[in-house]
Amino acid sequence: MHTLPLTDFIMLLPFCHSRWVLSSLIMIDRGHWINKERLIKFILDSQDTENGGISGRRDDAVDVYHTCFGIAGLSLLEYPGPKAIDPAYALPVDVVNRIFLSKKIVSSKAID
Repeated sequence: MHTLPLTDFIMLLPFCHSRWVLSSLIMIDRGHWINKERLIKFILDSQDTENGGISGRRDDAVDVYHTCFGIAGLSLLEYPGPKAIDPAYALPVDVVNRIFLSKKIVSSKAID
């Protein structure tokens, strides 16, 4: 399978930006435009293996923001381990479903 040079472009960005691009591509059913293995390697290379966390780029300091979006990106890339993440909300799918289900229950009770 041929992937567009989009993966190369994404890897020039700090990871949080690449997660936004990846999420957008997944939402329009174009996730196959990304070389998953290369992007997974890019994320894993940005982690601090001694103290934990993920940075925006290799050798940068880790922070909560990049760690959150790094884990979300690994989930979107179907890397084993992280829970399934909703691409639009960057939250676990089960949390998004619970939020929207509870809104439907509340709104239907208001109608009764």
